[in-house]
Amino acid sequence: MNLYEKEGQVDPNTQKCQFCSGEMFYKGSGVYLCEKCGEEYLTDFGQVKRYLEKNGPRTVMEIEKATGVNRRIIGDLINEGRVEVVATSHGQNFCLSCGMAIRSGQYCPACAKKIAGNR
Repeated sequence: MNLYEKEGQVDPNTQKCQFCSGEMFYKGSGVYLCEKCGEEYLTDFGQVKRYLEKNGPRTVMEIEKATGVNRRIIGDLINEGRVEVVATSHGQNFCLSCGMAIRSGQYCPACAKKIAGNR
């Protein structure tokens, strides 16, 4: 994921379609679309999100194998709360406050609520 994806702008690396040289526009959720020919380009986030939409929650290892997206990037997406995975002993995330196993984000719901209440 990068600044452009977060901002909804065109990534300089994907401004032109590799097939027809048409303009690529950001549709959201990690998907760029060529205005001219309709070709799609998926960022790492787009690939992971589309895979999970089609296959339901999976482990980090399954996602990495199926999409080719590095598990560190998948971990970042989980920590940001952008995707959710099936919790297993491999690649599992834990709450930074209490250590409880979590499926997305950095804190379990109870700790997140406590932290929000302290602000």
